[in-house]
Amino acid sequence: MNDVLRPTKDDPLLIVVGIQNDGAAYQLHPGSRARLLEAFPGLEPLRSVFLGHRKPEDFPRWHAPRWEQMAELLTGLTAKQLMRLGGVRIYAPEEERIVWEWLPAAATPR
Repeated sequence: MNDVLRPTKDDPLLIVVGIQNDGAAYQLHPGSRARLLEAFPGLEPLRSVFLGHRKPEDFPRWHAPRWEQMAELLTGLTAKQLMRLGGVRIYAPEEERIVWEWLPAAATPR
């Protein structure tokens, strides 16, 4: 799974999530941040976003419904813009797993 942390320009944008006891911190991978700034000069993506939960087991229940919003919030892009860049992948390095993917073929327009 370490290849996930070396995304290419053809991969979905990568968001890395650090899951803690009381919440999770989301950050754009540096390579994905560079791709965003190249594609959208002047864009100012957020450095990170923290969403809380009460205990680690709550992570999927509280966070999963908000992952689409998290991608839009962190990047400052719309769903349509994100899909043009290949979608989004959220990866938890501590667990060495992809927790969510939002790819162009699976995206539904709003």
